[in-house]
Amino acid sequence: MTTHAIDPARFTTLLLDRGYTHGELAAMLEVHPHRVPRWESGTENVPPGILARLAAIDAAAAAAAAGIVADRARAANTTITAHRDAGERGPADITMTPLTLGPLDDAAFHAAWPEHAGMPARWWWHVAAIAENYGIDIERGSTYSR
Repeated sequence: MTTHAIDPARFTTLLLDRGYTHGELAAMLEVHPHRVPRWESGTENVPPGILARLAAIDAAAAAAAAGIVADRARAANTTITAHRDAGERGPADITMTPLTLGPLDDAAFHAAWPEHAGMPARWWWHVAAIAENYGIDIERGSTYSR
C-alpha cells in the first residue's frame, strides 16, 4: 500500500477550494502541468516540498488580503479586526471602497497589480474571497481596481 504525504482527496479539496486550474497551480508550484492531476488521482505522491510551497502561496494570499483590508480601513479611518460570521455583513456605519475584480485574464490582472506578476488572476480572486471575510465588498467589473 502506498503512503501519501497528503491524501489525494485532500489535495483535490485544496485545489478546488482555491479555484485554481491544474495549469495555474502547476505554474505557481513550478512543476510540469501533468503532475497536478497525477497527485489528485494518487498516481504519484505529492512531494513533501509541495506542501510547503502551497503554504507559501496561501500565506501570500493572506498577506495580500490583509493589505487590501488595511488600505480600505485606513481610507475609511477605521480598523477591522475580526472575521465575519457566515452571512454577516460588515459594520453598517463603515463605508469602504469595494474591490473590483476584472476578468480572469492574467495580463489585465498583472497590469493593475504588477507586484503579483508570478500569480494568475484566479489567485487574486482567492485573495478577494479572503478580504471579503473581513467586510470588503467585492464587485465584478471590466478592470481590476487597486
